[in-house]
Amino acid sequence: MGCVEDTLVSTLDQTSALHTLMWHPLRCCTMCGRARALQGGVWFCHEPDIRLAIAFALCDPCREADPKQVALDALLKRRYGVGEEAV
Repeated sequence: MGCVEDTLVSTLDQTSALHTLMWHPLRCCTMCGRARALQGGVWFCHEPDIRLAIAFALCDPCREADPKQVALDALLKRRYGVGEEAV
């Protein structure tokens, strides 16, 4: 039987991601890498073998182009190897 620690991103990971957003604002957009980022957030991943809390930032054009953040989710899954089959 699993416990809370087995299913949730650790408090330390969440705190680290939030610390990044508050004290070291991301200066460029996570999606396009160019524009000044105006909105920040934390992306959480709860996969069986991977638990992540990643700070991200979006510029207005990228945020408006993808309001449900589907493209951001796909980008971060690729970047951090989430959902990839073991080779």
